[in-house]
Amino acid sequence: MTNPEFLLALALAESQKAKKEVAIVADDRLHILALATGAASGCETAIANVLHGSQGRLDGWWVLATYTPTPLCLGMANILGISSVGFLDSARTARDAATTQNIVRLNKLPVKDFSIFSTQPKTNLPDWKVSPERFLEAANTEFFSSLGPAYQGALKFLSSCPRYDQRNLDSKLLNIFKQVPTTLPATTLSSQERDFIFMHLAFALVGQTWNPVVSWDVKDSSGEKFGGNNVGAVILDKNNIIAWGVNLAAQNPVLHAESVAILSYLKGNNKQSLPDGATVYTSLEPCKMCAGMITGAGKNVEIVIGAKDHLINTVISDSKTYNGCFERVPDPGLSKNPFTVVESWIDGRRQRSVEDSRLDLSSAGGGGASTKFLRDEEDVEYRDALRSKPKFAPESAKRLATVQATMKDWDQKDKQYKKTHQYPTKIDTEMKTLQKKKSEVEAKFAALQKKYGSGNFGKKFSSYADALVLEWKKLKSEPDSDKRRAYQQCIELLKIVAVEGLTTNYGMNFVNTLFSDFA
Repeated sequence: MTNPEFLLALALAESQKAKKEVAIVADDRLHILALATGAASGCETAIANVLHGSQGRLDGWWVLATYTPTPLCLGMANILGISSVGFLDSARTARDAATTQNIVRLNKLPVKDFSIFSTQPKTNLPDWKVSPERFLEAANTEFFSSLGPAYQGALKFLSSCPRYDQRNLDSKLLNIFKQVPTTLPATTLSSQERDFIFMHLAFALVGQTWNPVVSWDVKDSSGEKFGGNNVGAVILDKNNIIAWGVNLAAQNPVLHAESVAILSYLKGNNKQSLPDGATVYTSLEPCKMCAGMITGAGKNVEIVIGAKDHLINTVISDSKTYNGCFERVPDPGLSKNPFTVVESWIDGRRQRSVEDSRLDLSSAGGGGASTKFLRDEEDVEYRDALRSKPKFAPESAKRLATVQATMKDWDQKDKQYKKTHQYPTKIDTEMKTLQKKKSEVEAKFAALQKKYGSGNFGKKFSSYADALVLEWKKLKSEPDSDKRRAYQQCIELLKIVAVEGLTTNYGMNFVNTLFSDFA
């Protein structure tokens, strides 16, 4: 029996006792960090529960589960840095979206050649495949003393490790995010009206909670619980706002805008899934984790994205469908699409990656949608870099510096031969090639600078809330209508954000206007 089998046997024995699926997080020394029970699908899967409970990154660690992991499970593992996911080698196939995302190494267990584990147990335990409970009982009693130290340690860790049976939200957060507008929803709205209004709201949530100053690793003690938010999401069911969220990754890496919205809805309403055919409006294309969570929480969900990240590949990106869920950009019939505030930045990120890949400087891959690139200090850093002469990427600059240093050294040592000796053709050619590539990169970045322009993202995002208020001012004295109801829902939700103290300085103009006109 190999170590992975032993750990999986422990998980399977726990599964037999709990009558639920089980997942454990462990390292290559059989130190078990945590164990969780849950379902094999939906949002409360065993892997989702154990990773959510870990409260931080788990770089290089393992997850072992008694079921085939879902896209949500693998997306969370990717977010937290899990190196490999092992699962029960059952009759079910893993050839679905869970494996095609290609974001963590998947292993069907049991297998015989796990080089990461080396120790073999030195006794014959009962067959865990036949009787998991008997296996666990025997391992803890008559066979315990004959097990190696690593296996004894695994059993002790199993007994003392934290255990979870659900994904918990902080009670204060839950109380905030489960609040939704009580206004009667619009009965009918055109696709264009719906997209225009509620995508404005998703961006307005970003503008209200934007805080670029706070460290990405902000903690509760800093007094800035919601600092750094840069993605907003709103979930609708038949034109009625049922959930909303902003990015809270500073509190927990798995609390993205979409996951906060979904968890708040499910827990606040004691539900197991989203309404069939719900719509998610989000300011940025969902990452692998959030895409997996949406497809696990609902069927036929429509995801409308304000900005697409060209570097990610999820179960719903690029016109894919999973569980009937799909994503799209706002209705192309809009006379002017106002939701492209970050598109040039993301396009710049894509161009950089493509260029680096062409120059063989770095991988063009991407594990998930980036949110940090929307923060203001990086915005400033990027603009400043574009204003100055664009430089090589680090690896490219290093290569060029090496060539230049070599040539300088030769020049110093061989001055007496300069009249009769030329630099070696290989070095000379490489130098000219690098200079040419540098010129190409500079030209691309100069074009990007012109396209990108300048400006402060925080102020740009806060303008979306102001736009909602201005339109509401026009409609508030008019008779009841679907459009009026839709805008009133938006204003009520932004009031909740303000009253709960989530609004930062960027959003205060909206708050002052709001309470002076609608107090």
